[in-house]
Amino acid sequence: MTKPILAGLGLLMLAAGPAAAQDAYMSPMDFSTQSQALTSSVIDGLSVEETARGERRGRSARASTPRQRAARTSAATPRASDARLPFVSTPASRKRAVDAYLAGVARSSPKEAAAITAGFQGRDITGEMQAAMRKPGLDANDTADIMATFLAIGWETITGGDATQAQMKGLRRQVAGNLLVNPAMKNPDTRTRVGEELKVSAFAVGTSAAAAKRDGRLEPFRRGIAQFYRQQTGLDLARLRMTPAGLVP
Repeated sequence: MTKPILAGLGLLMLAAGPAAAQDAYMSPMDFSTQSQALTSSVIDGLSVEETARGERRGRSARASTPRQRAARTSAATPRASDARLPFVSTPASRKRAVDAYLAGVARSSPKEAAAITAGFQGRDITGEMQAAMRKPGLDANDTADIMATFLAIGWETITGGDATQAQMKGLRRQVAGNLLVNPAMKNPDTRTRVGEELKVSAFAVGTSAAAAKRDGRLEPFRRGIAQFYRQQTGLDLARLRMTPAGLVP
């Protein structure tokens, strides 16, 4: 079984030639406050879903009446949606996201900054991400699609698992449902800023994972990526399973 996202980015990186391979160890960027908050809202939604499962299995009896129990379970029912959360990707918005990423690299990894910056020269990140996301039917310019891809790439990298097309679609519906309850998603500028930022981070993780695997350094890379996702999202992807309903404990 192939990896529709991670393997796709790996093939694109190798097709780009030796120059791309040499500078492929790209550090994931620290999220902006807004992106971190929105990603956390999705993670909080996953926690709510687990609470709902626990209550349905009888592990929690905090409600004192059937009506209270029904109300709490309804409020905690896993959300899923096919709603689109598109954003307008322009040369300016893409440049802002890459510039912010490279500025973060310069602060956190100054020794590697020059090589990583060179690795971005001439790369069509949106085009490469779209090519990798095409098989599961996702759009690189949709905030829910790109956040689902970002989470899936992290999960595949950390666990070594394969996200199937059905699982990717389920994860996308799970992410969209949790994003829709956040009022910030009604702002098209917010969707663009967050979407472009996640696109760059997903690209960096995916291409770097492919390079680490090629160089026989995947295990230490996995540990570093696991730490990054824990710090930036509060999510321990190693403890989650990928299912047709999305990520579940």
